Amino acid sequence: MSGPITETAAFTQNPVQVTVQTSLAGLSFTVDGTANTATQSFSWAPGSSHTIATTSPQSGGTGIQYLWGSWSDEGAISHTVAPTTNKTYTANFTKQYYLTMSAGSGGSASPSSGWG
Repeated sequence: MSGPITETAAFTQNPVQVTVQTSLAGLSFTVDGTANTATQSFSWAPGSSHTIATTSPQSGGTGIQYLWGSWSDEGAISHTVAPTTNKTYTANFTKQYYLTMSAGSGGSASPSSGWG
């Protein structure tokens, strides 16, 4: 009969797969301070902290702007996430147009212009 057997176990946590994106193509966001304008995929250690953020409003060209409404996880416009499972974070935006109204002779328009 031989002596006791000693074994050493090593555990490696598999990374979580994380996707960060915007609800409308081409809008900007940052992940850990790095700017992006297209969907990004990451492999992160489970529970590791990362900062996702966006800005609002964002210009869409003449007469168009995009307003941030929410992140899919209900976090603030800039917030820290620490996912322990595979996750997708989406920044949700709405599109606004700049409207200009003018009245005909003897009429009035109110407001004369604004985002709507």
